[in-house]
Amino acid sequence: MKKTIIFLFTIILFSNPILAIKKKDSLNQGKALLDSKDIFNAGTWDLYLDKCAAKFHKQFREDLAALSWEDYINYSKGKAKYDNNYSAGNCSKKDTENIVDWFNWIINELERQTTGSRNNTKTIEQIKPVEEEDAIESKLKKLKKLFDQNLITEDEYAEKRQAILDNF
Repeated sequence: MKKTIIFLFTIILFSNPILAIKKKDSLNQGKALLDSKDIFNAGTWDLYLDKCAAKFHKQFREDLAALSWEDYINYSKGKAKYDNNYSAGNCSKKDTENIVDWFNWIINELERQTTGSRNNTKTIEQIKPVEEEDAIESKLKKLKKLFDQNLITEDEYAEKRQAILDNF
């Protein structure tokens, strides 16, 4: 019995990613930087992302906590809503790509607010380099898709769209 308890404790200790994430290491430890409802809603997709893009999911949670502790807490509250008695269902490549795009936007926005820039964007698979104009068109299409799927608000869409066009 004692060995079983120790074994279970060890599994929980080393399999739980939250234990590696500490508030003191976060760049923003004050108020949340993103709308609490939006980041809470992102957290409700945690089970799906863990099932369908586990490597990306792990990195996202680490990046989120490192950038903004309060946003990480709001995300965790959304995650907790579906932690028990729910399953993620089937993975869809299109849905997974859309969610990854949305979560990349979250990290990009937090990096913009905490450090002023983002060095790179993590994706599920490598994207072939394209011409600059094609890249801008692609970004605008992805942004529109996120808006059409109600994954971002109209204000967020307009702000991000203008930022993309300003960089053109």
